Amino acid sequence: MKVRVIADGAEHVTEYSHPVLASQAVADSGVSLYAPCGGKGICGKCRVKIVGEYSPRTADGYALACRTTLTGDSYIIYNTTASKIQVLSANDAPQIAPSGANDQLGCAIDVGTTTLACSVYSLGDGKLLYSCGAANPQSAHGADIMSRLEYASRGGAQTLRDEITAAVEALRCGGKCVITGNTVMLSLLCGEDTSGLNAWPFSAPSLFGYEKDGVYYAPCAAPFFGADAVCAAASCIKKGEPCIVADIGTNAELLCFDGEDGFLCASASAGPCFEGVGITCGMPACEGAVYKATANGRECEYSVMGGEKPRGLCGTGIADLAAFLIQT
Repeated sequence: MKVRVIADGAEHVTEYSHPVLASQAVADSGVSLYAPCGGKGICGKCRVKIVGEYSPRTADGYALACRTTLTGDSYIIYNTTASKIQVLSANDAPQIAPSGANDQLGCAIDVGTTTLACSVYSLGDGKLLYSCGAANPQSAHGADIMSRLEYASRGGAQTLRDEITAAVEALRCGGKCVITGNTVMLSLLCGEDTSGLNAWPFSAPSLFGYEKDGVYYAPCAAPFFGADAVCAAASCIKKGEPCIVADIGTNAELLCFDGEDGFLCASASAGPCFEGVGITCGMPACEGAVYKATANGRECEYSVMGGEKPRGLCGTGIADLAAFLIQT
């Protein structure tokens, strides 16, 4: 049987000799499917339009890809929301010290559970040239790190590594590169055994802090306190004054610095509730997402990523809207 996946105007055709899950057919076509619950059928975010032979049937042709089996020639029409994730970066990006290599570029990549963000610098004068980002393709296997670890334990570790490696390579500009991320993401990227991170006492195969193949992997502090948070801690030390830093991502970290040499740190999963899981109108930070809301008297004014018609709320939009509702 032939399965045609139509996404962003392109058609991908795959042939099968047996029934196949719609979610698997989408993955086989090379299209990243947003499935934050990891295929458990509870988030409703992998909804696709199916024309053809499939089971169980639905009245309108819309079905959850993770719970629908294609039994004959079919079309799957999918709106690739997660592939259009936007990255907002501050205008006052940090400058790096000049290296004297005027024609050399360097990049810093943060491998997040949901989003990859990349900043490219000129190593000659330390200037930020541009920033870019992309969705983490592993999101098809679950929105949070525990879902990824569960998928890896079921034989999916190499798939996860291949997906994140391809995403990182697409962002790299050549030259020197520094990569940060939480411990799970770095472990999957580097092909480390992640079984110890999936159960008590939660041990990490490596805390990194080394260079390999021209890439420096920033050090992690603990199994669930990643290199991205360590980099934030380094900036606290440089300022030399008490501060609190909150990195509220899919895996969130909170740091409290005493202004001298002491840190209190904690981490927890925070992202899924802001990225669409469990929220009817929730969605990732991509085109059509309301990312900002402000009060104008008793009216609420909002901004939409890509300037499009609103399709849902991402994390910052939900936080702003909650503040507006409390105030009014």
